[in-house]
Amino acid sequence: MPGESEPHFHQRLLSEVERRLGPIVVACLCGSRRYNLHFKNSDRDLLVVFAARDPEEAPAVIKNPPGLHPDYTLLEAGRFMHMLLEGDPRMVESLFLEQSTAGLPPRRDDDQCSILKSGSPWQSVIQMREHFVCQTMVNKYLRDATGRNGLAAVRKGAKKDRHCKILYIAFRTLANALQACRGEALRVRRHSDSEERAFIMAVRRGEGNHIELLAKAEALAEDVRKALQASALAEAPAPDAASAWLAEVRDWCTKACSKY
Repeated sequence: MPGESEPHFHQRLLSEVERRLGPIVVACLCGSRRYNLHFKNSDRDLLVVFAARDPEEAPAVIKNPPGLHPDYTLLEAGRFMHMLLEGDPRMVESLFLEQSTAGLPPRRDDDQCSILKSGSPWQSVIQMREHFVCQTMVNKYLRDATGRNGLAAVRKGAKKDRHCKILYIAFRTLANALQACRGEALRVRRHSDSEERAFIMAVRRGEGNHIELLAKAEALAEDVRKALQASALAEAPAPDAASAWLAEVRDWCTKACSKY
């Protein structure tokens, strides 16, 4: 709406999701602000997972209309779990976003907490988050970073106006892929005073030689491939946990809706 701030738009969107579709499992930032790798005027894009009152009739995915900003993606809980089982990096990363400490306000040093709202099923799925860190996820990170829309485009000299964006995203995704291979918890949000953030933001601003940065990114991708071969990661998540969690979500949704 004219003059409406993005945080106010988020609150209005979340209210409409609950009114029209069902209670919210989680609402969190995505895009560059998720990683604290944004510019001051970057949009606050949003990912919302909801529990449909009628899972058979509710849409699995809803995206913002073309031309409307900030971007948002609404996922029914069943679709969200399906994407976790597929090793979708964006969904798995969501499980590693920093939570505000109980009784204390969210941290403010990195702009704002990435979690806008969450329900009790969110805490349950976070407890089994390591289950979804797998080889499939790492391979998707690699494809995103090095494929034809990634480093391959920089190598070929294509999409020159996007080289800075391609390179900064490659360094971010490959760093998380390496953490996964080494059995480390994903550090999704880069803290403001970290050397990694300073380096990636310099890449995003266009500082440095693209040829040298490309070589550095490709070397990092090779490190990920070697680490993946040596890792103990499962090929894909076992689906057993999915049915139990979805049963919890459906029960929670029924109880939440009965209060209205």
